Amino acid sequence: MFPIKIWYVIAPVSIVFCILTINRNAEWKDNYTLFKADLQKAPDDARLWYYLGYETKQTVLPEETTIAGKQQVMRDAIACFQKALSIYPDYFEANRDLGNLFCQGLLFDSGEVHAKRALAHKPKEPSAWSDLGYVYFCEKKYDKTVALCRQALQISPHNAGIMNNLAICYLQMEAYDSALAEAKTALQNDPGNQLSLDNIAAAEKGMAKRDSVKK
Repeated sequence: MFPIKIWYVIAPVSIVFCILTINRNAEWKDNYTLFKADLQKAPDDARLWYYLGYETKQTVLPEETTIAGKQQVMRDAIACFQKALSIYPDYFEANRDLGNLFCQGLLFDSGEVHAKRALAHKPKEPSAWSDLGYVYFCEKKYDKTVALCRQALQISPHNAGIMNNLAICYLQMEAYDSALAEAKTALQNDPGNQLSLDNIAAAEKGMAKRDSVKK
């Protein structure tokens, strides 16, 4: 056993650490709570602002059930990304996700600005080309989307995700032959991919419908 004098020293210290541990455990409830708590201690950390924005977009937003609530959550996420970029303007992920979020809110001009900034920062990143293509897809500028997806495939020629993005674009253009070809190539590169199978089915349905109209 500890001598009584040592116990008097250890006991208060142990109590303090127990309290700190309990408080920290509460902060570890989820990533959103953790990042929010850590920002109180490091308010100029661009990464923490980005992570909080990301968790807000990915976790909090889908759980919101009302339109007004979703709009507020989107504003909160946008504010987090903008804060991250005010600290570190070349933050690739923050520009990328902010551009995507603006597109979700139908603010395409702002979405394009940040997608281009992300691309300028990482021109060899295939997703950066694809993300800018998504902006143009939302604006129904399909020719620009196709060109950007093609550029992305030059960097990552076996990327099934980008091939499927291209297939979806072709479906919107009613270029069903091209959509089918892209979806089949995507399936070869990623066997069993459900999106590839869905795109193949949609392209074949479109082709059959077009043939029936001709008859």
